[in-house]
Amino acid sequence: MKKMIATLLAGTLMTGIATAQDAQPKPESGATPAGKQAPATQPAKPMTGDETATQAGDAASTAAAATGTSGTSAAAPTVEAQNAAVAAFTEAQKLQGAGDAAGAATRIAAHMDTIKAMAAAKPDDVNIAGMYGSALLFQANGALTAKDNAGALTYLEASLDPWRKVTQANPTDAAIRTQFVGTLVNVGNLKLQAGNKEAAKPHFEEAIALAQPAYQSAPTDEANANLLLGATIGMNNVTQDPAWFAKVKTLGQELKGKNLLNAANAPAVEAVLAS
Repeated sequence: MKKMIATLLAGTLMTGIATAQDAQPKPESGATPAGKQAPATQPAKPMTGDETATQAGDAASTAAAATGTSGTSAAAPTVEAQNAAVAAFTEAQKLQGAGDAAGAATRIAAHMDTIKAMAAAKPDDVNIAGMYGSALLFQANGALTAKDNAGALTYLEASLDPWRKVTQANPTDAAIRTQFVGTLVNVGNLKLQAGNKEAAKPHFEEAIALAQPAYQSAPTDEANANLLLGATIGMNNVTQDPAWFAKVKTLGQELKGKNLLNAANAPAVEAVLAS
């Protein structure tokens, strides 16, 4: 029998790249340094229903402009604009690290075009790609805090290319891989919640392709194991194939036995094991 499994957003919607120095490109020559970089943020807890947005305006209405989808190409940013963007990014990291997702999104919003233009001007610069990807995740977290799933999906999907670039450039960095896999799972879940199964499927497949080998080599990595489980649940819900349901049951039982099952995945696993 085909079975759907209830899903939540992945337990780690994350907002920083692995190392603080990698997140911040150096100021341009002759410019004033933006200040000391904040420590890289840890994976953010899932948004709760009690969190309220202080972000001005509707995230959905600003998403196209912030991600550069308005159809206009930005001119190369000035040195001053770049340094202002780096300073805002540093402050946004601090806000997100303190749990103020709405504040981080608000702080970075005015600099999104500059950061996107910086990434476009230096497409081989992995550090700037990571900065752009992280800035988009600040915006996604702000949208989720405002319960704007459509806006969050716009930001998250735009962050995939820069984060894919960062992940490919750092194939052995578990924190970066976990960040990217978490974003893939979140994109897949949001598309699935919107009823678009075919669009969700490639994101779950890509997540599994990265998380499965990592789980085999590091079976006690709780974050990666739960993301692998989340992507497997996603594939079950996309395909409603009994084979995927069996994989969810096997992996869920395995993680439960290892005390690795997180709070986000536990209800779904308990329901599957009881079936």
